[in-house]
Amino acid sequence: MKLPKHYHPKSIIPTSLSLELPTQSHIPRACANTPLSKAINSSPFAHILAAPIRLDKLGRLLAPRSLLLALTPTTITSSPPNSLIDLPTTKQTNYIALNAKTAQIIAPAFLSFSNWPLASPDLTERLHASLYDALYDLLDKERRSAPDRTPLARLVTGSGSFSSVNTPTFYTDQLEIDPARPFAAKFVNIGLIYAFLGKRNAKINDLHLLYGSVVQIAPNELSILHIDAIKSIYVANLDKSDFYNFDNYNTPNAFSIKHRIPHRTARARYQILYSNSNITNNIFPSVSLAVDKLIHSIAVASQDKPSLNVLILFKRLAMRAALAVTLGPSAPQPADAELDAVNEKFSVAFNRWFFTSYAPWVPATSAISNAYSFTDSWLLNLVSSAWTCPAPHSLIQKLKGSGLPKLFVASEAMDHISAGHDTTALALSFLCYEVSSNPQLQADLQRTIESEPSFDHARDIPKDNLCEWCILETLRLHSPIPGSEPRVVGEKGLSILSYYINPGTVVSIQPYSLHRVKRVFGEDADSFNPYRWKDASKEMYNYMMPFGAGSRMCVGQHLALLVMRLTIRKIYGEFSTRVAENASNCDFRPLDRYTTAISSNSCYLQFTKKPTI
Repeated sequence: MKLPKHYHPKSIIPTSLSLELPTQSHIPRACANTPLSKAINSSPFAHILAAPIRLDKLGRLLAPRSLLLALTPTTITSSPPNSLIDLPTTKQTNYIALNAKTAQIIAPAFLSFSNWPLASPDLTERLHASLYDALYDLLDKERRSAPDRTPLARLVTGSGSFSSVNTPTFYTDQLEIDPARPFAAKFVNIGLIYAFLGKRNAKINDLHLLYGSVVQIAPNELSILHIDAIKSIYVANLDKSDFYNFDNYNTPNAFSIKHRIPHRTARARYQILYSNSNITNNIFPSVSLAVDKLIHSIAVASQDKPSLNVLILFKRLAMRAALAVTLGPSAPQPADAELDAVNEKFSVAFNRWFFTSYAPWVPATSAISNAYSFTDSWLLNLVSSAWTCPAPHSLIQKLKGSGLPKLFVASEAMDHISAGHDTTALALSFLCYEVSSNPQLQADLQRTIESEPSFDHARDIPKDNLCEWCILETLRLHSPIPGSEPRVVGEKGLSILSYYINPGTVVSIQPYSLHRVKRVFGEDADSFNPYRWKDASKEMYNYMMPFGAGSRMCVGQHLALLVMRLTIRKIYGEFSTRVAENASNCDFRPLDRYTTAISSNSCYLQFTKKPTI
């Protein structure tokens, strides 16, 4: 049985019910060889489970002393702190009364035991209900008495003389409590392990579904799934964590700067270039020209080839858009062949994403090192060529004019180009793949485009029709950056959802989970359905975070949206598409990592020219 997120246990079973974990002696003889029996006998807690866990007359949770010691750091070998009340020794073991803090620490272990196949159908429900009921009573009584922090509290939170692990502490109404968590997160970095396995986003999402809005994923890290946390973490502009090892040329850039004050200074140097007004007025003609080149390439290539890898074409397009800002809208740009070669090297370099963020000291493979060298040299040559006389309205002109040396300008330019072209191309690829997989959606989209009035300026592009809904749905379900955006709690601590979180704790929200909340987006939140945006609620928009949030949100969002809005109209205004027949061996699934990618690194579509009327 899974309890509701805000379950009130008093409605099921009174606190006077004794709680006993099933042991060999409690299992009917006919069930002695069940998985439950085998699990108990092979469990590291086998020698402990012979003693029942129960409630005393005051409603406190009782447990064998050996269980507490087994579930706390192994360095704890001395007698327990004074806050533990010793009870008379029974024939089975020496019992202790646990305060709320310790009860919540050991509860996940009990709950995991209750997932075993049980002989009695209602035993799971009794086990859950009585545990939650006991914790509810303990929290209620201690909240009223508001006791001072005890030595036991310092022991289990990693502070004071009993410290052994650095576990964050939390408070509710003066009462120290724990967030929901898998018990392993008290000792190991679950996020790091699953990031290495390529399953981090999905794993954290599963933990939120199981434990709720606040989940511990490492000894000093929390994942939060709640709209209120966006303001507290990102709008408040907490400092970045050590995850952001994204310097270029061994030189920092605005994205890699961890502290908010120097970041604010760095971003202010060029932010006006990415404003909606500048993108609309100065960059729109360059983007429109790049999209026209894309359509011409598709028209020519589709005559000779049965299918086209649109991921390559979209990377070329997005690179041209990024270069229009970096070099300036009037500056000449590289040829298609050069851009394709550079983009291929970027794809190889991006394979090192895990080690860049989590283990930068691990040496790269020769292929990845060569890719980095190639892209670094290419970009530095572009900056050097434009350095003497940079084009107006360009990133190079802005940064050079602010007094930055060439390597700092190159580091910033590399960040904008590498991240900007890849994410926009991925979003376009996922969008076209979804539209190509749904003939009815494609027909509706083409009718929408045909009914639109023509426009010569970016501000005249319609923003509330099926074209826009397809873009929103792509950014929701296939967000190019679905992974957590970790921040560090400042010296004053942080209050979120009735929790007080200690300074130095890493906190984050991952768009992957935020965009899949079924209460907000519906029961089909895991499916691509652009029509959900037709009558979208304000809450749906509030739960969208494809470009981040706060003062550090993606500076290139207006550019990316402009590229997508123009491209989708141009493609489906002139062509019909379908997933290529020879693409059966291609894997279109998005990779589970901080910045996603298509598993097969390709997206083959067949293009058919629409008949002219």
